[in-house]
Amino acid sequence: MLVDIVDDELGRVTYDFVLPEEVEKIVDEHIVNRAPIEKRKAKPYYNTFVDQQMRVVMTGCGQIDPRVLMPI
Repeated sequence: MLVDIVDDELGRVTYDFVLPEEVEKIVDEHIVNRAPIEKRKAKPYYNTFVDQQMRVVMTGCGQIDPRVLMPI
């Protein structure tokens, strides 16, 4: 699984091959403690691969703003 965390101060950080059991650590370290986990960040190959793609149909897919509550 890919996890992108976008922050006004830290910018965008992508973690790749994230397992469910790693999510809590990423939240604690990156979001709560404001310290990205350097050795878990996506390697340069990720940006090389993604930069060549263009989303057309699902432009906003996977972008969640945690400040916006969704109606139930």
